[in-house]
Amino acid sequence: ICGSSLTILRHKFITRSNPRLKGKGVYDSITFPQIEKGGCKLVGGYVQVSKVGQVKVVVHRPLIGTPKTCTIRRLAGKWFACFACEYEPVPLPPSDEAVGVDVGLEKFAALSDGSFVENPRFFRRDEKALAKAARKQRKTAKGSKKRAEISRKLRFRVPTGFCLVSMSGFGTVVINLFISWQGNLSISSV
Repeated sequence: ICGSSLTILRHKFITRSNPRLKGKGVYDSITFPQIEKGGCKLVGGYVQVSKVGQVKVVVHRPLIGTPKTCTIRRLAGKWFACFACEYEPVPLPPSDEAVGVDVGLEKFAALSDGSFVENPRFFRRDEKALAKAARKQRKTAKGSKKRAEISRKLRFRVPTGFCLVSMSGFGTVVINLFISWQGNLSISSV
């Protein structure tokens, strides 16, 4: 291939441009890979973040072991700090009991003793409310106050009653409910 053809190919397939300016919503997480060097640490009810300061947090579980990394991320408009810790695991005491579990589609699980665990179907229960809110939102103009209000206030049924969540937070609530239910189920079967 001659030099002019290479130049044409280079211009056709390799595009050069200036760096793009990134808006405030481009990044959803930041990771501090070495906590011991002072990027981020947990102090009482606060997370000390370098170049930000102290941020008040709800610690749902104490840190076990030595924290190694910290990831601060935004999910559905809320911020979470996730610490990865290094520790020696403690094995469970030995048990002679055994249970077989078969996971299915109609029923969530069938146990070896013949009992069944029903699928809670958290999403199916409230998907009509989500569809109604989405239809309402589609009818409003983009960028309007009414559209923002509709996407912020979606009633969602939780075990303790109702809560208002955003449309993006709807999926997060469903996932959190399912993970919590699954954890409780596994603890009760051990």
